Amino acid sequence: MDGRNPYGRRGRLSLEQIEEIQVYRANEETGYFERYYQNHGHRKRLSIKDESEFTPPQLTRLSEDHPWIQAKDAPQAPEPWYLDQDYIPAGRDAVSDPARLDLLNEAAKKRHFVVTWDNIVEKWKNLSGDAHSLHGTSETAAEWGEARGAYKESHTSMGEATKEFGEAAAEHHFIAEH
Repeated sequence: MDGRNPYGRRGRLSLEQIEEIQVYRANEETGYFERYYQNHGHRKRLSIKDESEFTPPQLTRLSEDHPWIQAKDAPQAPEPWYLDQDYIPAGRDAVSDPARLDLLNEAAKKRHFVVTWDNIVEKWKNLSGDAHSLHGTSETAAEWGEARGAYKESHTSMGEATKEFGEAAAEHHFIAEH
């Protein structure tokens, strides 16, 4: 140990050993999890490092009764299964009416643009949040606030566009063909 640093002198431990300590601390040390993680095991920010000068690893757990483990150590998800054994995927080539295909293309294009915009605004929000964490000025606070508001709007729009796309696919593709 090196004073209050549970990792000791820099370079003494491998990254794997440091991550083991970080997981242990997340499970056992009061306040550690709350300081570095969101409630579902995702890190608050990649830029936030603990005393090791490394970002703690992403965590998961098998159930609420299990301790946190590194997400990379979680067992593989089960293979997907489908209730309908007769499921046949239907792509754009299955749409027999060109007018309906145009409607579906427009809905897909709108969804694509809205999702792209949402990703851009999310990046702006994250970068402005990082800038505010680093500089802490009134200008960075204002920028971050504006970015968060814009992201809330863009994310809501993305959800609506995704829903509209699903409804258009059901109405003009699946239901219309069956």
